[in-house]
This record gives sequence, C-alpha cells and structure tokens, in this order.
Amino acid sequence: MRPGKPLKDSLKEQWADLKEQTQIHLEHENHIAWKERQASVVKIKLEKKYISESAEGVELKDMDLQSEEELLEKVRVEFGPLFYPLNQLLDDNLAVHLNELAHAETDVQGRLKALAIYVPIAGFLIILLALFIWIYTDRSLKRYIRERDRAEKAFMGANQEISELNRRMAEELKGAAELQQSLLPKSLPDISNVDFAWVFNPCEELAGDSFNIFRLDEENLGFYSIDVSGHGVSSALYSFALSKILSPAFGQSTLLKSYDTGGQGYILLSPAVVAEYLNIHFPLDITSKHYFTFFYGILNVKSFRFRYVSAGHAGFIYHGQNSRPRIIETPGVPIGFMEEPGYSEHSLQLQRGDRLYIYSDGITEALNLKDEEYGDKRLISIIRKRGSLSLKECVAAVIEDVESWFAGNKQSDDISLMAIET
Repeated sequence: MRPGKPLKDSLKEQWADLKEQTQIHLEHENHIAWKERQASVVKIKLEKKYISESAEGVELKDMDLQSEEELLEKVRVEFGPLFYPLNQLLDDNLAVHLNELAHAETDVQGRLKALAIYVPIAGFLIILLALFIWIYTDRSLKRYIRERDRAEKAFMGANQEISELNRRMAEELKGAAELQQSLLPKSLPDISNVDFAWVFNPCEELAGDSFNIFRLDEENLGFYSIDVSGHGVSSALYSFALSKILSPAFGQSTLLKSYDTGGQGYILLSPAVVAEYLNIHFPLDITSKHYFTFFYGILNVKSFRFRYVSAGHAGFIYHGQNSRPRIIETPGVPIGFMEEPGYSEHSLQLQRGDRLYIYSDGITEALNLKDEEYGDKRLISIIRKRGSLSLKECVAAVIEDVESWFAGNKQSDDISLMAIET
C-alpha cells in the first residue's frame, strides 16, 4: 500500500463531514447569507487545493513533516475557517441559554429576598401559636385535673354512701331473714308415734315460701305450706304476714281454732274453712300481683286420720308402708283468684309406717343446664329408691338429688320439703 493512501481517505471523509455540517449550518435563519458565502469559498479552496490536485501533492508536500501531529495541525490551519460558523452558532446558543439562566437566577434571588421579609414574621407567628397552644393546653390540663379530682372525690363519697347503704341493707335483710326463719319449726312436736323432717333452701336471703308444724291440741297435729308468687322483700313480707296469722298462740283463739262459748274449749276449724277465710281476706292484689298457694292439713295422732285442703298447691306424695310412692292430686285454685272457689276438705287414712311428703314447686320445677325440669317422676323415683332410709336421711337424699340436678345453674325458686311418718 502507498504511504499516502490513509491520508487521502481521511481527507475525503473529513470533507464529506464538513460538507454536511456546512449544509446544516446554512439553514440557520440568522446566518444564511454569510454561511453561503463562506461555504462556497471553502468549497472552492478545498477542491482546487486538495481534491482536484489529488492527495499525492499533499503527500509529497507533507513528506517532510516530522510527525502526525504536525500534519493534523496543518490540516486544521487549512480547514479552520469552515469550523468558525458552527462554533459561533454554538456560542450564540450557549449565550442565549446562559442569559436565560442568569435571568432565572435573578428572578429566584428576587423571590427569595421577598420571602426573606416574611420569614421573621412567620417565625414570630409560629412562636405565638406555640405559646398559645402551651397556655391553652396547660390551662385545659389543669382544669381537667381539677375536674377529675373533684369527680374522684364525689365518686368516692358516693361509693362510701352506697357501701354504707348496702351494709345497712344487708344487716336489715339478715335481720328480716332471721325473723322469717324464726317462724319455721324451731322444735318439732314431741310425739312418740310420729316422726318429722324438713328442709328449707331459699333462692335469696328472703323467701316467699313458708311452712310450719305445730300441735293444735293433745290429739291433733297441724301443718301448712305457703308459696307466695315472686321473690324478694315484698314476697317475703307477704309470706311473713300469712305465717303470723296461721301460727297458733297458746291459749288464744286463732284462724285455725275458735273458742267454744258453750264451755267445751276450742273447736278446730275445718281445713276448707281456713282456706275460705284466707280467700276472703287476701284477694288477688292487682297492684303487686302477689298471690299464694296454700296447703293445710290436720293429722290425728291417735287414729292417723289425715284431713287436708289444697289451694293451687303442688300435690303431696303418699308413700305407704306396703306400697309404692304416688302423688295425691289436690285440685283447687290459688288463694284470691276467685270470690267463691268452693274449697273442699279431703281425707286419707294412714297406717303405721306411712310417709307424707309436702313440697313446693321449687323442687319439681328446678332446671338443669339444658332447661329440663326435675319433675314429679324423678321425685317419686328418688323417694322410692331411698325409702328404706330413715325419714331425715331420705329427705336429705331428695334435696341432694335436686341440687345435683341444677348444679351449675342458678336456683330459680325457693325449695321447701316437709315430711311426716306415722
């Protein structure tokens, strides 16, 4: 390859690039005339000096150059005028942009100066706001603390008053319960051929159930069972009043017996007459909606003849010495439901070893966790199974079975059970 070949090709390529750049430059509107004139001069100069004369002349002329750097410097000197318009255009555009940036910087600085005026004011306002918030919060907190302390003192005072009221109420309820318990059989009649047993479990401190066993005279034994509707103080007061009326006083005429003016002593009133008297004097109370069921019986301890009346009370269980236990149904309506209920006396002849169980519906209606009632059949079954035990042991077994039935559930009614064995 000839030594000048690479330089020739290089010049042609540079010429093509310069032509293209010159053509692009001529399109700029601010330099059209000048660019056309300059481009034509450069073009003629290049064509005559280098292209038309061929690169050999250049090669011969540059053969004496000491290095490639000297050759490039010579080409730059020859082609320098062509680069001026492009550089000028770039410089102009750069100047325009720099000018715009300068204006923008000036504008930003002006805005910053304007804002700088408001910075102290804004800082002062922020300080005022913080001070106001602190003062308001401090006052509100102090007021809240005062109100809270006042409320705590008031609450403690009210709590002490409530505690005192509860204490007094508990004492009063305890006294009322003791008074009510005093009406239950304290000591059972001492009769050699008759045995007694009873259990009383109120569902609350005061109960609506009440019963008693007592001597009417030397030959007759009386006993009653009352079940007042509802629970609590009102029911207990109702039951207490009835117990006072029905409990006989020694040597006095009572609801259960009247003095014989003919000199024959006391005359025992029929159980049906007693029920009719209660029905007249204790009509259904519409205001309190209290009513009560009533069972009253008279047992002759010599003949073992048992006379009784029932006013809506649960039936009693008769367990003969040689028979299975069974329920004796006792028809009748609760006291006060009707003006003329027509209560009648019933009788039952007992034998030696027979047992009677008079109970309230708190036993048969006791509910377990499945809301199932204890029921009459279960009561009869437990009495039959424990019938060989003593009377007290049998009564205790019945109550234990009932309590195990509703174990885990709240006792919903008073439980009372009274048993007599001839």
